[in-house]
Amino acid sequence: MRILAIVVTYYPEKELLESNVSAFVDEVDKVLIWENTLPKEKSDYRFIHHEKVEYCGDGVNSISHGLNFGWQYAKDNGYDYLLTMDQDSLLEDFVSMKHYAEKHRQEKIILGPSLNKGKDDISRNHVATKVENMITSGMLLSVEVLDVLGGYDERLAIDGLDTDLSYRAQSHDIQLYRLEDCNMIQRFGEPVVRTFCGKEYHISVYSPSRLRSIIKSHVYLIRKYKNMSRDVKRYIVRHYIVDKTKEIILFENQKMRKLFSLYYGIFEGLLVRR
Repeated sequence: MRILAIVVTYYPEKELLESNVSAFVDEVDKVLIWENTLPKEKSDYRFIHHEKVEYCGDGVNSISHGLNFGWQYAKDNGYDYLLTMDQDSLLEDFVSMKHYAEKHRQEKIILGPSLNKGKDDISRNHVATKVENMITSGMLLSVEVLDVLGGYDERLAIDGLDTDLSYRAQSHDIQLYRLEDCNMIQRFGEPVVRTFCGKEYHISVYSPSRLRSIIKSHVYLIRKYKNMSRDVKRYIVRHYIVDKTKEIILFENQKMRKLFSLYYGIFEGLLVRR
């Protein structure tokens, strides 16, 4: 079983990227680092020097575009599986995921790790839990499965790729499994703790442009999937629009700019062609 890993980067932190790649490089056959960093600055962020690592990128700042490059590269070069990683992820036991994939090679499935568990919460019983959704980072899936799904929707440049791929998998009876003995430390946005009326709030802070992208993508997904459950739709509206509006007003800087970006993202999401 030949595995190609692809890590999508954008001005990565040196120590975090080094830890990221070192966690799985010995268990895969090749690592592509797709650089969304501006071309004139890429050389300053090439921290990984390993015989298995190759840098790539064509100037298009898009995670979905980079992952489709990895999918095509895997097909052209005889790889069986694709491991997709963000720059700010850290897999703690990729070996268990690899072994599970080898054992179930004949099944059309997508594998992913548990997220941000403490050491005492990690199962050691090789439990695989069927789930309806998982994030793109840490996904291990076969090239055959990606062929069935048609790759990644490039109308979703950065955000919403995980939800989109998960819904398409379900429509093709492809099961998603979270491996409870494979944990991944994942950072979402810039984690910040704020206090209001004596109570602590843990929030994720995004730039105005990223906030706009997040909202645009999720509004598009609601329109794309008519079978999306009401609970998921409510979660998207509550978490990404209602709660985020409150957080910006109460805790964040650039309030007007971020509020404009958020609601302009809604408008853009309503205009994306399906």
